[in-house]
Amino acid sequence: GTLAEARALTQLAPHSAEAFGNLGNVLLRLDSKQEALVCFQRALEIRPGYPEAHFNLAILQGATAELAKALGYLEKQIKERGPTAFRFALLASAYQGDGQLGKAEACCKKALELDSENLAALMTLAATLSAAGNPTASIDVYRSAQKIHPGHPGLGSNINFESNYLPFLSRAEIFQRHSDWAQQHEIPLLNGSNRLPVSAAVERKLRIGYVSGDFCSHPVGYLLSDVVQHHDSTAFEIVCFSTSLRPDDLSERIQQTAGEWIDVSLLDSDALDARLREARVDVLIDLSGHTAFNRLLAFARRPAPVQATWIGYFHSTGMSSIDYFITDPHTSPVGSGQLFSEIPVFLPHTRFCYAPPDYAPTVTCLPAQRDGKVTFGSFNRLAKISDRVLDAWAAILRLVPNGRLVLKSAPFSEETICKHYLAQLGDRGIAADRIELRSASGHRDMLAEYGDIDIALDTFPFNGGMTTLEALWMGVPVVTIAGDTVVSRQTVSALANLGLAEELAFDSVVAYVDGAVALAQKPARLAELRSELRPRMAASPLRDSEAFTRDLEALYRRMWGAWCDGKRLASDVA
Repeated sequence: GTLAEARALTQLAPHSAEAFGNLGNVLLRLDSKQEALVCFQRALEIRPGYPEAHFNLAILQGATAELAKALGYLEKQIKERGPTAFRFALLASAYQGDGQLGKAEACCKKALELDSENLAALMTLAATLSAAGNPTASIDVYRSAQKIHPGHPGLGSNINFESNYLPFLSRAEIFQRHSDWAQQHEIPLLNGSNRLPVSAAVERKLRIGYVSGDFCSHPVGYLLSDVVQHHDSTAFEIVCFSTSLRPDDLSERIQQTAGEWIDVSLLDSDALDARLREARVDVLIDLSGHTAFNRLLAFARRPAPVQATWIGYFHSTGMSSIDYFITDPHTSPVGSGQLFSEIPVFLPHTRFCYAPPDYAPTVTCLPAQRDGKVTFGSFNRLAKISDRVLDAWAAILRLVPNGRLVLKSAPFSEETICKHYLAQLGDRGIAADRIELRSASGHRDMLAEYGDIDIALDTFPFNGGMTTLEALWMGVPVVTIAGDTVVSRQTVSALANLGLAEELAFDSVVAYVDGAVALAQKPARLAELRSELRPRMAASPLRDSEAFTRDLEALYRRMWGAWCDGKRLASDVA
């Protein structure tokens, strides 16, 4: 029914959970998220176990894992109330949240048969294809969605994100995609003059705003939590703007240590803009780039005098309204010719400060000593494992006859995906009994599985970020190719901070293959690295969160000082 009818129904039946659930659904379809949320919460107050309200709250809060709990309910809905594109799209999203990619894809296709323009189904289909290791097909689906919804910035952001996985795109082509996105979505909003007057006193206490949807058990949450805790509260006030609600222990910790916590997850662009202005932040930091829950376009309207992007993304945003890209000398060496729309500025050692979870298991002894054979491993996303990467890994295994390869990624719970990768490696001369494919597990168990790996093989050109840091913390050396972009230098930057770049980072595929093979033939060196890596990392800038936070604050202060002088800092990379 119409919105007016749905509203009238809640007035006629103020104690009916269904009436509020129905109004919530209508509002959800009209994209009035804030109001819909209130309706679903009201429905749950009336009837606490109401599955549809639970389910829709999970959608609104971006908690796909929660959706998985509603699978049975959704299947029943389709049986009882009949198939609609809306219901199939929801079911697809729930299957995706549960890691059942094959079923998710099938439901997307059913939804699209009923309504070829269903945006939710198109977006879930694209995400599913990417998770299964096919970023090219994923981009094709996003492009077809763009034809139907040309003004939707999220589709362009997703294409930008997926483009980082494509080894055949030059860095100029990837950068161009980001610039084109800004041209279409940012330029119409640019308006540098509507800033609030702020006091340009260089030494005063500064308000720093962090904008992210990942203040939780997510790489960004792990990289940020110690920093927020160590900010000097006499000189800086910290405001966290959370763009998605996925509460867990880590989000609680960040919330407790931040000065202010503002939930902006359901605000539309205008309301968010007003909220950011009201908070009167001096330096506003984007922690998402073109990843999920980003609110990049909020920066286009200049709610803060100084704006920067840091840790959430591995590429320039393409935007002119973000002043700075925070990087480091190893990720973005001087003269490397990396392309940025922002001014790249350095933290002295690393742009990542790793906070290992306190449940991280102790480092085990070298598996090769126990098993008499060398085990290579990669726990990276499948989209990073391109044909070139598989070629290199197969070459390594051919040269290390007793070597085996463990790949761990959530989609290996699907038989069709396992068969595909075993066939790919089989075509390259590697027998299936030398490959072990493992699916997802809890975070602690995943870290413990590094106890089975002697040498981690990095993906390229899209390196591991958090994956690399976790492997190193678990005592596993990571062999990498150092490229010429942020995303292809994430691992070499970590290794440089441990003094291991010369030994483990290479500049070509041939050198990478030879380097991995040479390391496999040095059991004594492997045992030494295994016992040394964690203490070495603990004593390195990667783990010194207090010094890291002081460096970050000094950088914020320099950015602020330049703004007070009517200038901007010079690029550290050029």
